Amino acid sequence: MNEVNKEKWSEEKRKKVIDYIYEKNYGRKFSESIAHNICVICGGEAKEFTTEKYRKDYLNTGNCQKCATDLEEKIKKMVEISNNIRMRYTERN
Repeated sequence: MNEVNKEKWSEEKRKKVIDYIYEKNYGRKFSESIAHNICVICGGEAKEFTTEKYRKDYLNTGNCQKCATDLEEKIKKMVEISNNIRMRYTERN
């Protein structure tokens, strides 16, 4: 069995990887988006939030209020669809 590399990533390496992933997925680096109060998803301003939770989440996700709310709604719909499928499956079996 191969031993897993348990080396801890430096903060700099971690930030580079996160920036790389965000840039590949959204076309923007996470660190630059946060530094300029820009949403990493839509590129819009990320300065106004309805709650402190959304403001704190922005520092971890880079999502503006609108994108964070849209994402939450999509997740709720996916969970609802998944639950409906699970219910139908268990009713049949």
